[in-house]
Amino acid sequence: MSARRNLILMRHFPRAIAAVTQGMKDGADTHEADEAWKQLDVSDLITHLSGHYVQFLQGNKDEDHLRNMICRALMVLEMREKHDRSTSEQDRDESGSSRRPS
Repeated sequence: MSARRNLILMRHFPRAIAAVTQGMKDGADTHEADEAWKQLDVSDLITHLSGHYVQFLQGNKDEDHLRNMICRALMVLEMREKHDRSTSEQDRDESGSSRRPS
């Protein structure tokens, strides 16, 4: 991501970015691994996201459910983007390898 894009995010959402960053740090501390979420299945992440959504809608304030829901949504988005990129690279490799030189 370019520095310009980072600045745009920080300019428009400084408190939200800080809250999500803190949520990721808290999660890493709780689960004793910064990237433990990358080992989870997407369906598990969506289940956790949904649980936070329901708790948020019910007004449960035992933890920051909105922040945690957004963290989970970012995790799912990151995994989808990674999958889409690797799939498109694989498709490009396969189509390139099947071409014969002229």
